Amino acid sequence: MGNWQFNLPPLTDELLSSWLIRNAIANGSDPAHFTIAIWDKWRAWTIDLDRDIPIDKLNELSLSSGLDQNLLQSMTLFPTVSKILPNSLNKLTAWKWVIPTGGRNRTKVNGMHFCPICLSNKPYYFKKSGRLAWNTACSTHRCLLISHCPKCNTMISPHLVIYDQPYINLCHSCGFNLVESPTVKASDDALSLQSLLNEAIITEDSTCFPLDIKDIKDLFGVVRFFMVFFLSSYKNKHIAESLSIKFNVNLSEHKSNVMMEQRTSNERHTLMIATSLILKLSKHELIDLLLSLNLSQEAFMRDNKSNIAVIQKINSYLPRICRNKRKSPILKNKITPKSKAVVDALFEDIEPYL
Repeated sequence: MGNWQFNLPPLTDELLSSWLIRNAIANGSDPAHFTIAIWDKWRAWTIDLDRDIPIDKLNELSLSSGLDQNLLQSMTLFPTVSKILPNSLNKLTAWKWVIPTGGRNRTKVNGMHFCPICLSNKPYYFKKSGRLAWNTACSTHRCLLISHCPKCNTMISPHLVIYDQPYINLCHSCGFNLVESPTVKASDDALSLQSLLNEAIITEDSTCFPLDIKDIKDLFGVVRFFMVFFLSSYKNKHIAESLSIKFNVNLSEHKSNVMMEQRTSNERHTLMIATSLILKLSKHELIDLLLSLNLSQEAFMRDNKSNIAVIQKINSYLPRICRNKRKSPILKNKITPKSKAVVDALFEDIEPYL
């Protein structure tokens, strides 16, 4: 049964930390003192509780709350990320696709991502989806997620609320009501790809995957490959300009070497738009695009080596060495003959039906 006077059940898609914070407030405490009552001297808020939690601490939390260990672990990010990165979840290193919290002691570098409209509905809580880097927008209200106070620019850290001001919908620094945060409309293309990835996590049904991808790990691998491809395109002015024209996205703001997970929602949203559009191309259209950029096999894979079969297959149609660099914009709407590589790719697609 547990030993809490009030035991609030977890809500849909709720983070473990959010649930702990809500229960601390319900029991007349604050997150810092509440977790001390559970784990004594273990400083719970100095680590990323939402990424994973040690099994002994999980057991203590289960005994204290009366909730099953499996239910508690399901509120962490581990079950989701283990589906797409099953062999690379080192607890001591950063995880791909997981937005890090960072920081020192209880102060975090990255804030909790949220939708202001969702936060306007009681009970207030924070979602797991906001910690996953491909989720840049609220799928319900179709607006970008935010992670800082629009008034004082402080990162949103609900675990810092105190017992006499237990309002997680307010900025803990200046008291601004986060529900009133301005919203930015999300792109349909970004939302489409975001929905595909979230559905893939739940169903693992590959029938709707682009480019004939058959495996959920490969799906996320391909998406990440092209996000890195767009991020690195700024190194070549011709490629950056051509991609910007083709997909109507501004890539000029993404010149730093910051990891994708550490970028703002707006930056990741731009990458999601571009990647969504590139994945809507057929295989031969994608090959044709890469050839028009005058990319060699080495250039295509330079910044993101990949052993994913789909990427390797696409790369095999590119020339080993680029001899004729084009000086003018390539992506025109004029009709030109298909290259031998594209014709071969088209024939490969229809060969099973002959």
